[in-house]
Amino acid sequence: MSAYQLFLFVHVAAAIAWVGAACLQVALGVRVVRAGDPSRTLAFARDAAWTGLRLYLPANLLVLVSGLLLVHEGGFGYGTLWIDVGLVGWALSVATGAAVLGPGWGAAVQTDDPEGAGAARLTHAVRRLVLVTNVDLAVLTGVVFAMAVRPTADQGAELVAGAVAVVAVLGLAARLLGGVKAATPAAGPSAAR
Repeated sequence: MSAYQLFLFVHVAAAIAWVGAACLQVALGVRVVRAGDPSRTLAFARDAAWTGLRLYLPANLLVLVSGLLLVHEGGFGYGTLWIDVGLVGWALSVATGAAVLGPGWGAAVQTDDPEGAGAARLTHAVRRLVLVTNVDLAVLTGVVFAMAVRPTADQGAELVAGAVAVVAVLGLAARLLGGVKAATPAAGPSAAR
C-alpha cells in the first residue's frame, strides 16, 4: 500500500464517520423533538454533546490532516476548485461546531427543570441545534460532491448538480423540521413515529 492509498483510506473513513454521524444526529433529533418527551430530549442533548468531542472533533482533524497529506502526496496543489471547496467547507463546518453546536449542546444539557418549566426551552434549543446540524450537513454534502466529482470552474453542469444536492438536503430539513411542534407533556411514544 502506498502512502497515498493510506492517506486516502483515512480521509474517506473519517469523512464517512463525520457525515454519517451528522445524518444520524439529524434523523434522531427530529424523532426526539417530535416525541415531546423531555427526558428523552435531555438524553439526546447529552449524547449530542458527547459525540461532539469524541466523534466529530477527531473525525474533523483526521479529514483535514489526511486531506492535506493527499494534496501533497498527490501533487494536486492548492487553488484547485474542488480542493478549495473542501477546505472552505471544512472551515465552515468546524467553525459552526465550535461557535454554535458545541456551546449549544453544552448549554442544552444544563437546562434546569427539563421535566417542568425548562422543557419548552430544552425542546426549542434541541430543535434549533438539529436545524443547524442539518445546514452543516448540507455544507458537508457539497464538500462530498466536490471531492467525488472534482469539478473545475468551467464545469457548470457539475457545479449546478452539487448546488441542487445541497438545496435538496436543506429542503429535507425544512420538511422534517417544519412539522415539529413544541413539546407537550401529553405527547406519548407514538408521537415519534
